[in-house]
Amino acid sequence: VQTTELNQLRNQSNDNLNSGLFFSGNRKLNKKVNFRFSNSFYVFKNNNIIRTYDLNPLTGQYEFLNAGLSNGLERNGLNNIAGLTSDLSIKKLTISPGLQWQKLDIINKYENNLAVKQKYDYILPTLGVRWKSLSFNYRILVQAPTSTDLSPVVDNSNPLYQILGNPDLVPTKRHSFNGRFFRYIDKRLINLDLFSSFNYSTDAIIRERFVTPDGVQITRPVNVDDVFRWYISTSFSKQYKFSNNWKLEIRPSINYNIGRNFVIVNGVKSASKTRSGDASISFSFNWNDIFEFSQDYMFNKSHTDYQST
Repeated sequence: VQTTELNQLRNQSNDNLNSGLFFSGNRKLNKKVNFRFSNSFYVFKNNNIIRTYDLNPLTGQYEFLNAGLSNGLERNGLNNIAGLTSDLSIKKLTISPGLQWQKLDIINKYENNLAVKQKYDYILPTLGVRWKSLSFNYRILVQAPTSTDLSPVVDNSNPLYQILGNPDLVPTKRHSFNGRFFRYIDKRLINLDLFSSFNYSTDAIIRERFVTPDGVQITRPVNVDDVFRWYISTSFSKQYKFSNNWKLEIRPSINYNIGRNFVIVNGVKSASKTRSGDASISFSFNWNDIFEFSQDYMFNKSHTDYQST
């Protein structure tokens, strides 16, 4: 039996400063054409400082700085998104194509490593369609990695599960589609809501793992493509009114989603596909908006498959 003792003091501090400015406006040309413009400007500053000290056996104090396990990251960034959208109306149909220009500038200054500059410019399309109670929207979202994911210092506070950062990460680009149908029938006190969304990501951030022969796990974040999630939900509600101020409402609903992600262990990449769904129904009794009693019932099921790629 071999026993290993790790005796050290690890101090980690995180300071975050975020500020932003947003403005928007519109210009109507005629009854059928309207232009909307907007701009969001954000600046952020993140400091992630790690100091690790080894024990001085003579004094019993943690006095020796461990340079290999200490570092600092100062992260300064600017994120500006300017958008222009046109609304084209034809009777009850409105089509809203648009463009967004996103500028992302980040400077990562490390104490013990060379600075890493990240500059990105994106021209991103948007689209919205609305017809009566039916709507559809599409947009692209770009998200930069966090300062924790970029940290080059290993977190060995748990010697059997060590966490690394990755300064080479790039921003994640997510394509977002969603559609909704909503209908309220006033005379029958009926609500019907159908919603669906699909998100597809490139350069998504996951954590790969390495397992050493002695059982130590080491993880670090990496970029992967082809990550997606599809979600659909439908709900229905019907209200019944009684003469003695009692109301009964019944709300059944169904939700279902499919998602794909990836797992990387010792260089072997596997795709994980998850399917899950639930069905629920609720009943509520209300008396004169003073007293209410409700009951909820739900059934859910999920299943995950793994397959090497």
